[in-house]
Amino acid sequence: MFKLNNGNIMYEDRGIYTCPFCYIRPITKKEIELLSFVKEYNREYKVMPRLIDMAEYQKTQVSLIHRRIASLERKGYLLHGGKGIWRGIMLTGKF
Repeated sequence: MFKLNNGNIMYEDRGIYTCPFCYIRPITKKEIELLSFVKEYNREYKVMPRLIDMAEYQKTQVSLIHRRIASLERKGYLLHGGKGIWRGIMLTGKF
């Protein structure tokens, strides 16, 4: 589905409207570190890490982890279950 937004065509992707011509930045060093942590945590404990665990590992705030997860989801490295889903992230196998 799409809608016009200020004259631009926007495509709906999981409730978020994105521009089909927008440039998606390559994966960053911090995002690679986060993916590696998630993968190792899942391998060791058989569950996905909490946001607090990820924030403590990267020595940052939970709000930045939210941004990185959203970015990784846009880039296709993670799937997020949605708001209110406990430990609701999954690796896509792209990493």
